[in-house]
Amino acid sequence: MPSHTYNIPTLMELSIRNDSRGSLELDVTVIRGRGEVFGTPLEPKRKYTFPGGYNFAIYTHMTGCSVKVEGDHFIWEVKKSITQFHWALSQTVEKLCLKAEIDDEVGPAIMIVGPQNSGKTSLLKHLLNYAVRAKRNPLFVDLDVGQNSISLPGTIAMIAVQQLLDPVREFDGVQSRAYHFGHKSPEDNKDLYEYLLEKIAYQYNIQVSYSLPNKHSPCFINTCEWVRDSKISFDAIVEAACEFEVTCVFVIGETTGELAAKLKEALPGADAACDDPGIEILSVVKASGVVEREPNFRQSSRILKVQQYFKGFHGTAPTYRLKLSFGKIKVFRSGKITLKNNDDDEGPHEDRSPAEDLHLVPFHKLRLDTVLSVMEDSFPRNGPHSCLTGYVIVYSINMESEFMDVFSTQSNDDRMTKFLAMNYLSNTC
Repeated sequence: MPSHTYNIPTLMELSIRNDSRGSLELDVTVIRGRGEVFGTPLEPKRKYTFPGGYNFAIYTHMTGCSVKVEGDHFIWEVKKSITQFHWALSQTVEKLCLKAEIDDEVGPAIMIVGPQNSGKTSLLKHLLNYAVRAKRNPLFVDLDVGQNSISLPGTIAMIAVQQLLDPVREFDGVQSRAYHFGHKSPEDNKDLYEYLLEKIAYQYNIQVSYSLPNKHSPCFINTCEWVRDSKISFDAIVEAACEFEVTCVFVIGETTGELAAKLKEALPGADAACDDPGIEILSVVKASGVVEREPNFRQSSRILKVQQYFKGFHGTAPTYRLKLSFGKIKVFRSGKITLKNNDDDEGPHEDRSPAEDLHLVPFHKLRLDTVLSVMEDSFPRNGPHSCLTGYVIVYSINMESEFMDVFSTQSNDDRMTKFLAMNYLSNTC
């Protein structure tokens, strides 16, 4: 395997773009000085193996560092970094946390918005890691159903981050609360998306009310990409800002200022649900290492995300083939949702009962390689109130014998419920 050594000067970064897929991994070792990836320090002399298709940057503060990279088929560049700007943003967030502690109030809710390829996820990972380094226990809510970082695409999810993110595995293995949406854009089912947004915001309020470590810590919220000509995508951002009563909105990678201007017009009192007109909107420079991606990148990224869930980041995790009888399982597809308010319209969100049109999917209409969300037992009764517990992939369907084979990360179906929900994803997307 070819080996390359790079010297990174102070306050610079080594940007690595590995567009390869499959087994073309890169081994990275800091051999001198100190370096970090997305705010997580790299241990000196330790080899980190990054999977194919992973783009990242190694940043160094005051010491400079030397890095050995083993592998091929990647593009590299040593350049000036804006990580110091991310650090400055984290210090602004920490000041808000300190104020929350003094006043014994809930910590700041920070929402990150921007168009496609703006670097929202890179900025989020920096902010989460810097918050952990400041001894905080941040929450992370990912509302991006197209490219979800916590769970698989087609979901929204929330996690409590208690330690630095692994430079390679990131959010993998962190216990999360995820809700099934089943589509790749809010426009595909606007009412269901808004309901799930309301639901996860309610769970966030419970978390910060009963967990002291989370109460004064920041919550970082990632939204779906802003599409200039889409009213629904903008409305989804405004709705999220109101539901989470955000303190700040970081607008990243939108150079014209149009999105920031529209948010300033919409948020302070334009929506009756927004009680606090003091939301601060900041424009943020594009995150380091962000490149203009090819049109098929998002599809390839979704395929990679599915493969990593089932086979692990290095393709070595065990996957099990389970045989599920038609008589013991049901597969649903989410339809249109309507909300029925109880008599007390001022009651908490939990008092708003959803009536979701759940369509039973005939087994002969299931496509091979389709990803199915494994739902809680309460799914047919509670619909979108139910969390998902995992995923399976349809491998084969035997209509004559009335069973189907699925790939699962579980070795048996003892802990698998009988209710599955269709996602738009497949192993080939």
